[in-house]
Amino acid sequence: MQLNKQTFRKLLILVGFGVLLNFAVQHLDTLDGAFSWVFAIIEPFVLGGVLAFILNVFVHFFEDIAFKPFQKCKAKLWLRARRPLAVAL
Repeated sequence: MQLNKQTFRKLLILVGFGVLLNFAVQHLDTLDGAFSWVFAIIEPFVLGGVLAFILNVFVHFFEDIAFKPFQKCKAKLWLRARRPLAVAL
């Protein structure tokens, strides 16, 4: 194995990863608190995205199926109000 610049860099990264892993194992309680804090911030956004994704199926159903007789209507107001009415239903 030649000890050139690229090999030295890989060894340095490996040693640094080992030091970080040792630090993480010794401070698991602190890392647990940090992950809990980050998850508490992200959780409402994830739940909101999942809820919006699921509810969009029903809104799309009402928009396409329930209001189908009115799709031929040329009124711009009706075309703009279709989505809010489907959301309200």
